[in-house]
Amino acid sequence: MCCIVCKAWLPRCRLHLWARITLRGHQELRTFSRLLSKYRDFGNHVVELTLDLTGSRWQSFPLILVDKLPKVQQICSRNQSVNDDDQGPPLHPQHLTALSSFRSLSTWIVSGLSFQTMASFIRMCAAFPRLECLHCCGTKWRISTGPSLPLYQATLVTSLHISDTILPSMSSLWYMLAALPSLNRLICEFVTWDGEEHISIVPSPMASLQIHELSIRDIDVSSQFVDMLLAVIDPLALDTFRAFPREIDQLRHCARVCDAAGPSLRHLFLGDTSKSSFKASGHTGRHHYSYLIHSYKRIHNRQTIS
Repeated sequence: MCCIVCKAWLPRCRLHLWARITLRGHQELRTFSRLLSKYRDFGNHVVELTLDLTGSRWQSFPLILVDKLPKVQQICSRNQSVNDDDQGPPLHPQHLTALSSFRSLSTWIVSGLSFQTMASFIRMCAAFPRLECLHCCGTKWRISTGPSLPLYQATLVTSLHISDTILPSMSSLWYMLAALPSLNRLICEFVTWDGEEHISIVPSPMASLQIHELSIRDIDVSSQFVDMLLAVIDPLALDTFRAFPREIDQLRHCARVCDAAGPSLRHLFLGDTSKSSFKASGHTGRHHYSYLIHSYKRIHNRQTIS
């Protein structure tokens, strides 16, 4: 159709099709790499790349595509197999060198992948020279990370979105936050962790995270969780807080975050993710809900969603 309207559109349309590439399987990845080796200029037009690979084969993409996608801005790494928990061999230094060749990459979406440790995952993130946004969906870490200072840091990451994930421990979440010192936007949705009623937070010599936007949805917001959160972030920097805990009774713990934020908090969104929360929690749950609704009249923008 473009050729009929204007002959000059044909090559432009072809180049536009290269902007978003989806590769399914290792064979397509190899074929795509050979094509870029033959026509190197095509790689300059790829902006978003989605990789659907099975098991640990996703780790091979930086070695196969090294220096072939100079302008790619977003890479989505997805695991095709739902039940495949293979985290693959430990990272080789060549992998980290290859990751550093993606100099324009700003967003990395990790879906359904498994890593051996949180430290190895952060080390990969740190290898990208300009990574700013990190989205972990259904990601797994095999070994629990204790409350120790991170070995590596991804100093340029400013936004973290973690969803549909079972962490090995609450300490692993603390470790991840401590490894992202420039973080200013944090979204946690449908995140759980195994056991661990209490964790000993290791004081960090670094400044607290300057989180401006914090979103919590369908999470067990316990007193220990809030303790961990307030230990790693600076609540006075918080501008927007969205709290949708798993049970309405847990809103009382969210109130601690609001109190710690003080007058800096200007946007507050409250709700709960359980349809039966009011009926199950009774008068106590409704009391916490009403308390938060009416106690923060100083906040510029307040919205309640039930």
